[in-house]
Amino acid sequence: MKKILFLPLFRMQSGHHQVAEALMDMLKKHSNGIAYKKIDLISYTNTSLEKFIANSYLTWIRYAPETYNLAYKNLFYVHSQKESVCKWYQQLFMNKMERLIAEENPDLIVCTHGFPSYLLSQLKMKGKCSTPVINVYTDFFINNVWGTEGIDAHFLPSQEVKEKLMSKRQIPKQTMMVTGIPVHEEITKNARVQRNTERPKILISGGNSGLGGILNLGDELKNSTDFDYLVLCGNNNKLYEEINTWNLPHI
Repeated sequence: MKKILFLPLFRMQSGHHQVAEALMDMLKKHSNGIAYKKIDLISYTNTSLEKFIANSYLTWIRYAPETYNLAYKNLFYVHSQKESVCKWYQQLFMNKMERLIAEENPDLIVCTHGFPSYLLSQLKMKGKCSTPVINVYTDFFINNVWGTEGIDAHFLPSQEVKEKLMSKRQIPKQTMMVTGIPVHEEITKNARVQRNTERPKILISGGNSGLGGILNLGDELKNSTDFDYLVLCGNNNKLYEEINTWNLPHI
């Protein structure tokens, strides 16, 4: 039986996991004789390490989003710093990635996060990985953590991203396909019930953790009664309870 290994990052149900699961469920419905497995490399390396990093990451975004944004732009959008950013952890996780591939022996690897993609790119360039690897990009921008050298195929969110990668990273055109960001079939089904179809609707989302300072928009949302606002709170109970107290029909 053929095996496809999906590699997001962290155990929290981020968009990287959602894209992997959308692809897995779609393939299960339309293909036979294939086994699917989804693994987080950091948990595979050390579950305590994964928990510490994930909690620190969420805490940083929640309480200091400005500094996170600054660090993200400076570290992951400056190509010359890519090696120095990855150097401190590279060897540890490179060895773990080699071991993971040897243990799982997949026929295909699908990366939905840049970190495993970077490690696999390094291994393939060194001749230490012969398994085909696909990058499935999960944002409408691509940071410099993603590995591109040696990657066999790139599923891209837009034509604009494709053109940028072609010009900046000299990726062979025949390996690049504009697919959009994969969305689960259950989400793309037509809704049976539609309400207030004449009023424009605005969706506000801070991801599955409800981050992003949404409450800072409180006064603007309350006074903007010409629109309907749908706020996705994720598991942020404080945000959900606060918005509930407003008791406003347009939010």
